[in-house]
Amino acid sequence: MLHVIEVVVWAVAYLLLVPITSLDTFEKATYFSVVTFTTLGYGDITLPEHEWRMLSGIEALNGILLVGWTTAFLFAVVQRSWSESARSR
Repeated sequence: MLHVIEVVVWAVAYLLLVPITSLDTFEKATYFSVVTFTTLGYGDITLPEHEWRMLSGIEALNGILLVGWTTAFLFAVVQRSWSESARSR
């Protein structure tokens, strides 16, 4: 759920900051944000040259780091759960 919130925050930022018509609706901005956050990068929507392209790169880096942290957290939870289960036997 936190990843969805993060994607929506990025989508709102794109709507408010980036002055292009290809991100003129919340649906398009959310689509671009999901594609960028997951580092899929279809390329059907791109940001204008110069400073705005860095914004999508930062989102991609943010997304891959958060997915990695989530994976590490889930692994730690499962590992702790297995350890406690083994101790109770």
